[in-house]
Amino acid sequence: MNTEADLTAAIQALVGDLSAALNNHDVAAFTALFSESGFLLAPSKPVIKGHADIATLWDNTLKNIQAFEFTVFNVKAFGADHARAVGRLTLRSGGQQQMIVSKYLLAAEKGDQAWKIESFIWNRVQTQGGRQAGQGQQTDQHVDGPSRIGDLYSN
Repeated sequence: MNTEADLTAAIQALVGDLSAALNNHDVAAFTALFSESGFLLAPSKPVIKGHADIATLWDNTLKNIQAFEFTVFNVKAFGADHARAVGRLTLRSGGQQQMIVSKYLLAAEKGDQAWKIESFIWNRVQTQGGRQAGQGQQTDQHVDGPSRIGDLYSN
């Protein structure tokens, strides 16, 4: 990557590919975005490592999510071949479109061909009242309002 803008664009493209794979329910595309030894750290799940176990998590959990919305707040390089992104992930599931708002951290490494996910972790956002974001709420207004998690990571 030549500039910070190039790095940001590359990592945002990786997050875009992740979003597309998840929203298209394409388990092969989803797992291919991870490095061979990549980690997935999902809420309330054990540490998951490698393509086979990541695919199993998909089959057991993620396939039930109907929509994934990613917002990238910040990208930072760690040398020429490593970077991380921090942002918001909104998950929608269930017949009544239950919404779960989470924060995430994605660590990426540049391989021979492309950027790959080395580690991806997300956790639910807590509102000021202590409730988990998304419980009984129809919009994510609380994320842009009281908690302002995006402001913490702006450049």
